[in-house]
Amino acid sequence: MANVTGDHLARVRIKNLLLRAYIGIKDEEINNQQDVVINVCLT
Repeated sequence: MANVTGDHLARVRIKNLLLRAYIGIKDEEINNQQDVVINVCLT
C-alpha cells in the first residue's frame, strides 16, 4: 500500500510475550505445560 498522503502507518510490536500452553503429541508433552515465547512486528 503506497503512502500517498504523507500519513504515517502504525506499527504494532510484541516482544517476548511468554505463554504457558499445553502442546504436544505425546501424553507426557500434553500433560505438562510448556513455555512459548512470541515475537511479532506488524507494520
